[in-house]
Amino acid sequence: MSYQYTAIGDSLTTGFGALPGNGFVPVYRRMAEARLRTPIRLTNLGINGLTTDGLEQRLKADYNFRLAVSDADLITISIGGNDLIKAVRRQAAVRVICHRCSRKRCAIANGTSATS
Repeated sequence: MSYQYTAIGDSLTTGFGALPGNGFVPVYRRMAEARLRTPIRLTNLGINGLTTDGLEQRLKADYNFRLAVSDADLITISIGGNDLIKAVRRQAAVRVICHRCSRKRCAIANGTSATS
């Protein structure tokens, strides 16, 4: 008997920045094999830069992606880091705009819609 493990997510799932074999996916696989005392087949669907919207689109539109997930006995999902990075960048851009804006009734600074 063996298990199918499918990892989906962003750069953490691909192992970006980790030494080969030391990302969380291969470590989890080894731990699961030791715990279950059986071989574990791995499908790593990690994509560097993937966002939650991108993951949703993959699950909706990519048959092979859906098949790998539906055939899995074990699944890990690591997603959201790139969404946070984008949100921080947007917030920083708003702060720059607001810092330059001297109007007290600025819709951007107040988080409201513009009024005439």
